[in-house]
Amino acid sequence: MDTQSVAALVEENCRLLQQTRELVSRLTPDQYRDTHGAYEFSSIGQHVRHLADHYVTLLALTTPLDYDRRARHTPVEQCPEAAERRLIMLVENLWALVREQPAMDTPLRVRHTPDLANGEQPVTLESSLGRELSCIASHTLHHMAMITILSRLLGVRTEPGFGLARATREFRNRTHNQQGNHDYGSFEIVR
Repeated sequence: MDTQSVAALVEENCRLLQQTRELVSRLTPDQYRDTHGAYEFSSIGQHVRHLADHYVTLLALTTPLDYDRRARHTPVEQCPEAAERRLIMLVENLWALVREQPAMDTPLRVRHTPDLANGEQPVTLESSLGRELSCIASHTLHHMAMITILSRLLGVRTEPGFGLARATREFRNRTHNQQGNHDYGSFEIVR
């Protein structure tokens, strides 16, 4: 497979990281660390640290990749400026990866420990660079959606489209003027 596809996936990930960095740059340290009292939500900082840790794991390219091995309570989680620096560094490292011209199907192995009551042992899965770049973009986007909710609870507006998947934006654009017409595809919605 060609390296242009890797570049497209890297560009997508960099766009998400840059959008996250822009939002983080507008937050005070208290907003960034706010867990919303009795709700005990994760803070925006915890979400940013979590998504950044996944990129650090992937960029290390040390297989098997283990996304569960990550540090908590780090400066990236506590300090918006540290988070901004980390997000900038990740974007730079992702583009450096493209300059190495890896193939989409570059083999990677991923360790995963199922979350079962009987203490399941880790399993190692076969993957590829392209697959991991795609998964990490989806993972980041979902954390951005949660960050959007937390931001709004703080009275901080996000940019339009922040935390929205391309498919969701396209669906909304198609159905914007069609009230009552909910085209959910070929599956049935049970009410």
